[in-house]
Amino acid sequence: MSGRQARGNCPGKRKNTNPLWSLRWAAPELFKGELPSLTTDIWALGWICWEIITGTFPFEDLSAPDVIRAIVSGELPLFQDNSKFSRSVGLWNLISSCWSFDPKKRPSARDFKTALSWMPRIIPNGEEAQSPELLRVLGDMYVSGCHISEGLECIERALQIAYKNHDNAEIGFELLSLGHVHYIRCEYGKAEKAFHEAKELHAGKENHLGVAQSLCGLAQVHCMLGKYDSAESSFIAASKIYIGTQHHTGFSDTLYGLAELSKRRGQLSKAESLYTQARDTYMGVMNQLGVAAATCGMANIDRMMDKHGLAESAYRSAADLYNQLGNTLGVARAKCGLGDIYCQKGTHNQAEELYAEARESFLGARHPLGLAHALWGLGQIHLSQGRYSESYGCFDHAEQIHAQIGDQLGVAQNNCAKGDWYRSNDEYFNAETTYSKGIELYELVGHHLGAADAMCGLGHVCQVLGKDVEAEALFNQARGIYDQEKYDIGAARAALSLASIYIERLEYEDASSTIRMALELAMIPSLKASALMMLGISYELQEQSDKSVLYIKEAMDIYSEINDESGVLACRELLAGIRDTCGTSTGSGE
Repeated sequence: MSGRQARGNCPGKRKNTNPLWSLRWAAPELFKGELPSLTTDIWALGWICWEIITGTFPFEDLSAPDVIRAIVSGELPLFQDNSKFSRSVGLWNLISSCWSFDPKKRPSARDFKTALSWMPRIIPNGEEAQSPELLRVLGDMYVSGCHISEGLECIERALQIAYKNHDNAEIGFELLSLGHVHYIRCEYGKAEKAFHEAKELHAGKENHLGVAQSLCGLAQVHCMLGKYDSAESSFIAASKIYIGTQHHTGFSDTLYGLAELSKRRGQLSKAESLYTQARDTYMGVMNQLGVAAATCGMANIDRMMDKHGLAESAYRSAADLYNQLGNTLGVARAKCGLGDIYCQKGTHNQAEELYAEARESFLGARHPLGLAHALWGLGQIHLSQGRYSESYGCFDHAEQIHAQIGDQLGVAQNNCAKGDWYRSNDEYFNAETTYSKGIELYELVGHHLGAADAMCGLGHVCQVLGKDVEAEALFNQARGIYDQEKYDIGAARAALSLASIYIERLEYEDASSTIRMALELAMIPSLKASALMMLGISYELQEQSDKSVLYIKEAMDIYSEINDESGVLACRELLAGIRDTCGTSTGSGE
């Protein structure tokens, strides 16, 4: 007997309880003597949704006293005990939020309705569904929960039926869903074909929103393939349609897409602004998945600008949202971002664990781009730990993945990672060749910041090989790019690299002025500490020990504040060396 039937056959159930509320649907505060309210209605709404999905009513196997005890003690259903929610984690989280013991934390009726409107809807028994529309929505539901293979199977079945029925309007929608799946799986050629065909069909039907969605899909693909001008044009064309039709969600998607494009071009300030706009507009329409994606994007920018505290907080916030929505790919992306931060901070064990977890998620979902990111991170960890063979294997595998899916920016990034590997192994001639290739690849896809990073890597190699003139030219060229792109952190690092050349040449005045310039640009503590330490070294070489000690101590204080033990140790060793030198000098004078 179903839950509805049980209630229908027991008309006295509700009449036997308090006339103001029904026992099994009652919120815990009602048992404390509080009066019914909108928040207690939301608690009951959660149970009504539960009934619809499960076909049972609350605590149907318990007596009235046991029901009261269960509600008051918080003995509520668990996700793992309810297989009917396994494909819709987001719906489960929405329903369970209605059962918060703090009434203030329960969603309002409007928020509940808005959140529910973003979820794919389908007749529960998908195996019996023959309508292409129902199959497509079921497929979209699977994909949103990162069950990509099941989603693809439903969408392909829907497409076959739509073709058989000669239903061009529905075919257009199926192709949009199909293109999205191919995009997630980094099958960019197939995705481009699907989106292009969808665009033609929607245009023929004068379905402007369908055209806009197709343009967004094409723009995403072209962005990944390095066709940035085409991607930008498509995003802008789509945004005009969305603005004209007042489709706020679609407009948010174009803002997010343009932010991703700006990030890949290395235009960090522009990307940051666009991600912020996208997040705010997604929040305005209660699109939690969009909020999570934009938050993760903002975290990426903060990390790239070495704002580690902000980035870590944003990654964790994004991961929580993705987890609530049951989006395992999003959680894995956030884990990779956190891994990047821990790697930069030298917390290698935590970083390795996060990358490894993300790798398994990406493997399970057959997401090659995410897998390449996780492999790149593991390669960086292994390199810092001196596990050179494992490190090179990770970089090489990641580069192959990027090449296979046509992501030239990814190829360039992993190529330069190999350059770092060669430099760490003192294979300077191989490093020189690899960095040079990296510069070419970055310039090919128009990523100027990446090219500048590769120039700095090549400059360090030239410096080791005694090619100071070439190194100086490379550092100057990189600094010019950083200045042009308003990337002060990169400009500061390039300036410090130049200062190291001037110190080697005993050109202390040039070194001092260049370091002070770097200090003005150094927006992060670790970089400021590096500049101060280098300034101290410069003064020590000029036998100005008092100034040297002053700057090195200031650097050590900063390293101590940010818990950089290696920086503190380096400063202590420098100070000990200065004391030894001063002691020797004093002894000789006596």
